[in-house]
Amino acid sequence: MRAMAAPTVAGWRRYLELVVAGLRAMLDVAMMVLGVALVGLAVTVVLGGLGIIGRELDLSTAATLGSGLVIAVVGAFGLGITSEGSMRAAYRLVAFEPLEALGARAGGAFVMAVLLLVAADQMQPLVVDLTMPIQESVEVIRAVGRAGFVTGFLGAPLAWLIDWRGWSRRWPGLETVPVYLVWALATMLFFTP
Repeated sequence: MRAMAAPTVAGWRRYLELVVAGLRAMLDVAMMVLGVALVGLAVTVVLGGLGIIGRELDLSTAATLGSGLVIAVVGAFGLGITSEGSMRAAYRLVAFEPLEALGARAGGAFVMAVLLLVAADQMQPLVVDLTMPIQESVEVIRAVGRAGFVTGFLGAPLAWLIDWRGWSRRWPGLETVPVYLVWALATMLFFTP
């Protein structure tokens, strides 16, 4: 891994670069959590619908497979954003002071949380007449949004601690681990099917 150089721009452009890097890093983590959660829900729906696990859905096989497919495609889209968008966006934050990166991560998590909650609210009326698993997938999006606030308050400071200790310069990307873990665990706590 190559070492990150200090930002070359000064003034407002430097802070614009900081804000964009924070938003991109948190978008990547939010989409990773959302993608994993939705793909997991899709697997649960299909296995429950086929009677492999004990989850009663009261759906036909076609409705079960269709619901699972739709949820899996949306989850894969979230994971695709993470893989095509770049987790390297988090590496760009290493070039800034740890307190600046903390603010960018916390702000990015809050913005992603609000966007996900707004998206869930906008999708809720659209899925009222669809199957229960599709409705649950909207609740997953809402849970990921709520978890974003927890991440801003808890995950970003943990990432700051890694930055402050200098570990993120030695192991780029290490500061993303607590952010992801906090976001994923908080999502599990907020999602109650």
